Amino acid sequence: MTKKILLIDDDQVTNFFNRKLIEQSSTPIEVKTVNSVSDAITFLRENKNYWIPDVIFIDIFMPIKSGWDFLEEFQQEFENHATTIKLYMLSSSTEDEDITKAKDHFLVKDYISKPLSSNILGDILS
Repeated sequence: MTKKILLIDDDQVTNFFNRKLIEQSSTPIEVKTVNSVSDAITFLRENKNYWIPDVIFIDIFMPIKSGWDFLEEFQQEFENHATTIKLYMLSSSTEDEDITKAKDHFLVKDYISKPLSSNILGDILS
């Protein structure tokens, strides 16, 4: 079965490299990338009957709306998918407050420090 992954990061280079890493996995995967929280919510809304991700990787710090804003909007709008989609905060933040907040958030499966690695990805996909 093909896994579906959504990457949410304002840095297009990061999205490019993460997509390439994910596509090298031996697991069949379909990857979508968006560059903002608004684009992510719109994408999920427009595809909720056709393309539900198994995994979402989201950056914390993005312009206009942050990863925290995404979690709030996701919870309100996609509550019925909150337990079936694995959400991971994928960030370069080294602030203990961000790491703790992510790990304590009930929607977030885990906090991952950038860059995404094939070992971590393998653990998530297994």
